Amino acid sequence: MKLRERYFAAAEAEWPVRRTGNLRFYLDYLFEGVALDGARVLDIGAGGGRFSFYAAAGGAAHVVALEPEAAGSDAGVAAQFERFRQRLGVDSVELRHATLQDFDPGDDRFGQRIAPVDAPL
Repeated sequence: MKLRERYFAAAEAEWPVRRTGNLRFYLDYLFEGVALDGARVLDIGAGGGRFSFYAAAGGAAHVVALEPEAAGSDAGVAAQFERFRQRLGVDSVELRHATLQDFDPGDDRFGQRIAPVDAPL
């Protein structure tokens, strides 16, 4: 099974939706025209990793997922993120517990960013 298909199977198990086709449509629409193949992606406010792992399934070489669980986000998202990583079997997605303001990218450079619509960029 290809990684993209494994993603949707894992997503359906982790985040049950009424119609899996809706999730496919939404993510394909959201990422339409975004060059993921071989990209380095920064996911700001990653939550449980839904977009982070979709980017990896879409060919991203490396994804840094920022999710500051202790800084006011939903409790348990780090555990959900790790469960999803195990289901998918992907090691190219890295969870960092930091806010955007506290994030130090070091020498990392990112070709794509994923952020909530209201995130200050």
